[in-house]
Amino acid sequence: MNILITGGAGFIGSNLASKLSEQKHNVTVIDCKLEGSGYNDFNLRDIDVNFIKADMREFNNPKLVKNQDIIFNLSAHLSHTGSMKNPLLDCDINIRASLNLLELCRKSEFKGRVVYTGTRGQYGRPKYLPVDEKHPMTPEDINGLNKQLAENYHIFYHKKFNIDTVCARLTNIYGPKHQMKHGEQGILNFFIRKAMDNETITLFNGAQKRDFLYIDDCINALIKLSQSKYNDVFNVGCGTGISLKRAVEVLNEILPCAVRFELEPEEWKKVEVGNFFMDIKKIRKIGWSPSTNLKTGMEKTIEFYKQNKRYYW
Repeated sequence: MNILITGGAGFIGSNLASKLSEQKHNVTVIDCKLEGSGYNDFNLRDIDVNFIKADMREFNNPKLVKNQDIIFNLSAHLSHTGSMKNPLLDCDINIRASLNLLELCRKSEFKGRVVYTGTRGQYGRPKYLPVDEKHPMTPEDINGLNKQLAENYHIFYHKKFNIDTVCARLTNIYGPKHQMKHGEQGILNFFIRKAMDNETITLFNGAQKRDFLYIDDCINALIKLSQSKYNDVFNVGCGTGISLKRAVEVLNEILPCAVRFELEPEEWKKVEVGNFFMDIKKIRKIGWSPSTNLKTGMEKTIEFYKQNKRYYW
C-alpha cells in the first residue's frame, strides 16, 4: 500500500515508518524539521522511505495525497507548557496543518483512510478514573484545546465530506527515538536521560499517576486502527496508572539514580491534571492490547540510547 506519514521524522512517526517499511509498504514521510520539535535525522536512517521536507501548514500536492491508501496525520506541536507560552504557534501547527491536509483530501477526492493522533491532554483533569472516550473534554492547556479542535475537524470532514477518518487519543508514550534534550515532551524518556547521565531526577511529589505505553505497542495500535472499519475515537494507552515515583523506582532497578523532591513551579501547576490513566476496553474489542510492561520497555529504551547516545544528546 501507499502510506503517507506527516510528522514522520519525529518519535512516533519514525517508529511507525520503520514498521511499515518492514512490512514492504511504499512509505512517504513529510516533515518540516522544525527546530525544537521531536524530529531527528537519525530517526529515519536505514529506513526505506520517500522523504519530503515540507511544512504541512503550506503543503500543496493534492496528487500525492490522492494516491495514498492510508495517511497517518502525526504532524503536531506537543508541549503542554510550551503551548501556554506560545499559543499562536501551537494553534498554527496543530490546527492549520491538519485542516490543510483535510482540505487536500477533500479537493483531491482522496479515497483512502486518515488516522489522526490526539492526546490525553484533550481530557484535562479527570472527573473519574479510568478515563474512557465519553469523558468530558475539558483541556487544562492550549495544546489539549487545539488538539481537540483538530480532532473535531477530522470527525467533521468524515461526516460532511465522507473522508474516512479514525482518531486515536494517545497517553504518555515512551521508547527509542524520542527527543532527549528536555522534559517538556516525554517525561519518562527524560528520566532515563538523567539516569544515564548520573544526574539527579527531580520529582515535585511523585504521587501523580500516569499511563505509560511503550512505543511498539503504540505503533501496533495505530496500524490496527488504520486497518479497522470504524470511524470513531479510541483511547490508546496501557490502561494502568503508575505513579512517577514508582516509575523512577523501576528505572532504579535497571540504572541506579538519585531523586530529590521540590515544590511545584507555577507554570507546572497551570497544566497539571493530577492522576490520569485510560480505559482501553474500546480498542481491546477490535483486537489490540498492550504487551510490554514498564521494566521491559525501559530496558529496551536504555539499550537503544546506549548504542545511539551521540545522536540524541
